[in-house]
Formats: sequence, C-alpha cells, structure tokens
Amino acid sequence: EWATLGETFEAFQNWQVQTGMDYSQWSCGQYATSLEENNQEEEGLTVYPNPFSSLLQVKWEGKQPVNTIELYNSLGQRVYNMECEGKNQASISSNQLPSGLYLIYLRSGQTIVNWKKVLLEK
Repeated sequence: EWATLGETFEAFQNWQVQTGMDYSQWSCGQYATSLEENNQEEEGLTVYPNPFSSLLQVKWEGKQPVNTIELYNSLGQRVYNMECEGKNQASISSNQLPSGLYLIYLRSGQTIVNWKKVLLEK
C-alpha cells in the first residue's frame, strides 16, 4: 500500500517528536550526494561505505557496551534488528531493504548509545 507524500511527511514529523531528534541540518535536493554530520551524534561509530548499495560495515567503540543494532527507515519503522553483545563490529545486508535514508542505532538495553544517518542507493 502506497502512502501519500502528506502521510509520509506526517509520519516522519510524529517520529521526530517521539525521538526528540532534529533533522534541520539535512541537505535536501533531487539527489542526496552526501550526509552532513549532526552534532548530536557521538564519536566512536564508523559506518562505511556511506552511501551503501549492498553491504554496510558498522564498527564502534565506547565506554558503554552495545548489545543491539537497529535500523529505522524514514517513517520511523524498525526494519532491521541484530543482537551483537560482546562484539564491536557488524555487517548489514541491504537485500530486503529499499533505497532510502535510514538511521542506525546502537543500544545498550533500552539506552541509545550512538546513532548515525546512512543512505542506501541501489
């Protein structure tokens, strides 16, 4: 089922309110060519390549242990979830994902330890 642009925008705004994240620093245009870093992101999380087309490599370091990696689409829907306790790197395949902008979250329990924006271009 296809959502209208208005429905998509409303869902995205609701998601922004729920998460408390501000995306005013995103660059928008006909085609996204790069992702600007947001000051809310913490150091210690590396994702590459970004944009990616098939496999996203994720590496992290930090004081808090990471036990879950989650990927959310621009509608705020979780589209990927992986347990990673005791690890400091992972790979995410784009096989079942459509092109678009995603947020990757590293969690320690219910706490978001770190996050980044990633762009999938197929």
